[in-house]
Amino acid sequence: MNDPEFSTLLDKYLNQMLSEEEFVVFQEVLKSSAERRRQLICHSQLDAGLMEVGGTLEVKESSPVESHAGKNVSSSVVSWLAVAAAVAVSTLTFFALALREDTEPMAHGFAVLTRTVNPVWKSEVFEVGSIVPKGSLQLESGSLQVEFFGGATLVMEGPGNLEIRSASEAFCHSGKLRASVPPAARGFVIDTPSGKVVDLGTEFGLEVGDGGVPEIHVFEGEVEIHESGGEVQTFYGGEAGKGAARFPADVGSFLSTADLNEEVMESVESKFSMWRRFSRELSRDERLIAYFPMENPDLSRRRLFNEAPTGSEMDGAIVGANRVEGRWAGVGKGAVEFTPTGSRVRLAIPGEYGSLTFACWVRIDSLDRQYNGLYLADNYQPGECHWQLQKDGRILFSFLHSPKVNFKSLSPVVWDISKSGQWLHLAVTLDLEKQKVTHYANGEIIFEHPIGSKYQIAKTRFGSGELGNWGFPNAPDNEWFAIRNLNGRIDEFAIFSEALDPAEILEMYTIGNPQ
Repeated sequence: MNDPEFSTLLDKYLNQMLSEEEFVVFQEVLKSSAERRRQLICHSQLDAGLMEVGGTLEVKESSPVESHAGKNVSSSVVSWLAVAAAVAVSTLTFFALALREDTEPMAHGFAVLTRTVNPVWKSEVFEVGSIVPKGSLQLESGSLQVEFFGGATLVMEGPGNLEIRSASEAFCHSGKLRASVPPAARGFVIDTPSGKVVDLGTEFGLEVGDGGVPEIHVFEGEVEIHESGGEVQTFYGGEAGKGAARFPADVGSFLSTADLNEEVMESVESKFSMWRRFSRELSRDERLIAYFPMENPDLSRRRLFNEAPTGSEMDGAIVGANRVEGRWAGVGKGAVEFTPTGSRVRLAIPGEYGSLTFACWVRIDSLDRQYNGLYLADNYQPGECHWQLQKDGRILFSFLHSPKVNFKSLSPVVWDISKSGQWLHLAVTLDLEKQKVTHYANGEIIFEHPIGSKYQIAKTRFGSGELGNWGFPNAPDNEWFAIRNLNGRIDEFAIFSEALDPAEILEMYTIGNPQ
């Protein structure tokens, strides 16, 4: 095939105008020529840049990647087409796919943040479960617990500034902390402005004030202080000191792991009670189409209770999924886990609507599939919506405008492997008056997408659909396309018959946030 002929096919592909016969020819050319594949990627990158400048990323349903997926398209060609599609939003994603890296990125860091109580951050905000990289943890107030990969555990009280240096070393610029260092972590070092504190397998408290001179309290074991001038002081269990002064260790003046756990539970119970009151008020909102607080799914009858004014006719049917602990650990709050293949919650929502809001709390363990379902309508008729996560960590919201014409909106990346096991609040609004889709993550707007005149619809509908999977994919024999069960948990799911404003979504996140 000569260059003009291939250029014609390439232009038609980028404009979603390939016929069935042309697509067969197109894929055969891509299979046989690395140079043609390179041209596809380069042109897709240019096309994506132009679309982003124009503010649209709309794609017709007849896009070959999806609509031809069930017609024996070779896996190598689908991979290259997927590369080209990924370029349309993210240069980083483009490079990853172009190199055919199918594994998820590794999380980089030296410790894990495992507890917080009312943290007010002065630096970057970290969520519980976050991998902590090299750099500073700075608190204005509150407290936290961080567990180093080397085995040491630190509890820090705000205000404080702790710099993570490695899996077995930190620098305490200021603040008050307590270290628990088991034998396997012996040799853990905390540097200070006046010297290094070297643990020899122990538990101790450390406070660094304005002068930078550390005050050390050893509760068990042995600690050495290597002063900047070269002198070494040794402290044993029960001993404390600051500079040349010596005095008994005061174990009660430093927050322990047990103390922090008690504070965590008190905070969790208080926040949970506040959310329950909010949830009961919310359940009376006449804009709700369906609302599943998931406090206690009925596993004996395999039922998920709808608490919206629409009533029990919209209860969900639990299929294959399990009841697990929700986002408030230790208070009995339930959630639904969709990890077993085939898991889903079946819904049937009659009627027609206008604008919509979808909102949920979700904990993602991994994104195993190309598409990972939050909510998907079964048959995807005009006016029906799909809300899901792509493997690259972006949120995909779409609705069918008319047969074979599909509006799609992709958010920036909201999830990567470092967020595995963390709870996220996700929401999306479809505003038919303003003709735009707005994506939210943890209460904040992350992307607004104008719909465009040729994709405008007047009504939305649901029919049969499901949470956490897809019931009737239109290419059922293609596993990567058809299987969309979410490897993770959903705790609280709501659908409104109105595009909520940003303040309402922020309130849902703020009151529902367990941290």
